Amino acid sequence: YALYSQARDRLLRLAEESGDRVGPRWLGMATWRLLNKMSELSGVKLASEGGPGLDCLDPSQRYLIVWHPHGFIAWSALFIVSRMAVLGHPHGREWFAMVAPVLFQIPGVSEALILVNGRRVNKSVVDNLAHKGRSIALQPGGVHEQLLSDEEQEQAVFPANLGFIRLALTHGMDILP
Repeated sequence: YALYSQARDRLLRLAEESGDRVGPRWLGMATWRLLNKMSELSGVKLASEGGPGLDCLDPSQRYLIVWHPHGFIAWSALFIVSRMAVLGHPHGREWFAMVAPVLFQIPGVSEALILVNGRRVNKSVVDNLAHKGRSIALQPGGVHEQLLSDEEQEQAVFPANLGFIRLALTHGMDILP
């Protein structure tokens, strides 16, 4: 297992450096189908993939996709919106969901995340993907928002330094909420 973990970590590092997907698109979609079925069996479904203005997004533009609330786990990035990342919905370009690095240490979860365009949310990876012209998605509230999860009330947390806005400005990315 140790050798496998090293090989997987190297594969992830190379993917983060190159800004490319890992494996063929069909494998990413097959992985999403399995994950989505698990989500549906748990009673969690995506309410909508649409909204005003999504039909006029420019495929040549890079976007910083943000969503709230985080919830107690990174359910959306793995189980639900991963299909959109692989297919490039809503703007016609494949994108990468940024998730906590610790998730890449969990057997099974790490492999699934890699195949559905999940990448580690740390400054160097995020900056590199943005620099390479990739669209990325993240949850600005991060772990802080996750720890405040309350099943009675959804809460959105915006960090005081608004780093996600600076990221978008620095790399010329439109923010897509």
